[in-house]
Amino acid sequence: MRKEKLYNTWTDMKRRAKKQNINIYYKWEKDYPAFKEWAYEKGYIEGEVALVREDNNLDYDTTIRHNNRQHK
Repeated sequence: MRKEKLYNTWTDMKRRAKKQNINIYYKWEKDYPAFKEWAYEKGYIEGEVALVREDNNLDYDTTIRHNNRQHK
């Protein structure tokens, strides 16, 4: 297992998509570097930002937004 949290997010996303019969954006399906590039271009910061879908019934695509985590 990789230590990079975003990689784990990507593999979890693929697992959930398969289980829930939800599509993944074609560029991300088998290409972690493409997913990583998109995430960092959109402002992803390791440990500070989470990726969030507005509707859990929709596909995983480029409409995923970032949510700043508040540390206590």
